[in-house]
Amino acid sequence: GVAAEKGEEELKRVIFLYEDEYTDKMRQWARGVAAEKGEEVSHEDFTSMDVIHPCGHKGLELFLEKHEVKPEYTVFDVGCGVGGDARFLAGRYGCKVHAMDYLQNYVDAAIEITELSKLQDKCEFYQGDINNYAVVPNSFDMAVCIGVFLYIPGTDGFKIIYDSLKPGSLFYFEDYTLITPRDQLSEFDANIVRDYSMHGVRDKDLLRRDLEAVGFEVARFEEFGKEWSEYAWNRSETLLRSKQDPNLPDPTQKQLEMQGRFVPKLLRKLDHLSVEEIRRKFPLTSGEQNPEELVFGKPQFMTVMRVVARKPN
Repeated sequence: GVAAEKGEEELKRVIFLYEDEYTDKMRQWARGVAAEKGEEVSHEDFTSMDVIHPCGHKGLELFLEKHEVKPEYTVFDVGCGVGGDARFLAGRYGCKVHAMDYLQNYVDAAIEITELSKLQDKCEFYQGDINNYAVVPNSFDMAVCIGVFLYIPGTDGFKIIYDSLKPGSLFYFEDYTLITPRDQLSEFDANIVRDYSMHGVRDKDLLRRDLEAVGFEVARFEEFGKEWSEYAWNRSETLLRSKQDPNLPDPTQKQLEMQGRFVPKLLRKLDHLSVEEIRRKFPLTSGEQNPEELVFGKPQFMTVMRVVARKPN
């Protein structure tokens, strides 16, 4: 309806990654990769581009080291983007994946890249809103959701995921998490949250309460902000370097603004490094951001949590 269209417009306005132009370019690139590789093509050939959130599959891999995915499983992938995590799961573990996303252009890209990867028999992609998504109760063996609920307040979406899982199944969740409750943020940080449309971003206590409210048992929380932050600053450094180097392709203005300049303000959990180390590792980004003030002067307000929750038997 109108609210959904408005939500979609807002996302696309705030973040260039959600625009049709971005997914069109990605599909074009994927076709080129597939043509070059021919019969040898695999889902792994697309991983440099097909995971939208920071750190690629690293967080998911850490989860899967401890929790086996069996080939007979069907996994529910919530907010699947262009299908990177779904193809990773199906390609590596041989399981089936039921994947959904809010944006039709993402679903269309996911379907095409999955066909190019020859995994269309394992992965199905659907457009929908997790707050009112129709699922068969107790049908999935596992659910994964990465970098989605920062936009989605409330417990409706979590309830649908909970209902969809078989008793005893696990839900893997990885997302931005506030270090301090939202109403205690400084004006600087509250503006970052607002500018990024993070209507659903929770602090750890609220996240636990929301998951438990629908019936989940929260098995563990693991801090992952350091990894996402280093990834974000590395990416910013690459973009700023490309801008300076005439031999490298120029990043788009939107990419530069968003990933080069904005995201490092959001993901600044680098206090495990000294100022000197930050400046040495990320000289161009440091020139833009002033780590003395940003990382050490301002209070840390945002991290990332990896969460494992379970639907009781």
